[in-house]
Amino acid sequence: MTFRDTSNNNNSDRPNDDSSSNDDIRKTVRNSVKTFLKRYGDNQPEDLRKLVLEEVEKPLLEEVLRFTGGNQCRSAEILGVSRGTLRNRIQYYGLEPRR
Repeated sequence: MTFRDTSNNNNSDRPNDDSSSNDDIRKTVRNSVKTFLKRYGDNQPEDLRKLVLEEVEKPLLEEVLRFTGGNQCRSAEILGVSRGTLRNRIQYYGLEPRR
């Protein structure tokens, strides 16, 4: 079975949409998932979606926080979440705020 990407890349909710950057991220995730599925064969986790999202979210938060020098307000703005949500995710992943 083959799936076709039917998403609209001209989504107005995406400011400054840089298609080549989005494609790079998409290709990286796609290749990583393909490799994972091939490596583990029939021994897949029950919730692959949750596993992938958590494995992506932690380094995403780390890098955005590093980029902003630990500024949670600016990081939340870049991530498109509230500061409270960001703080909850920081606590969930055990990330230490910069001092």
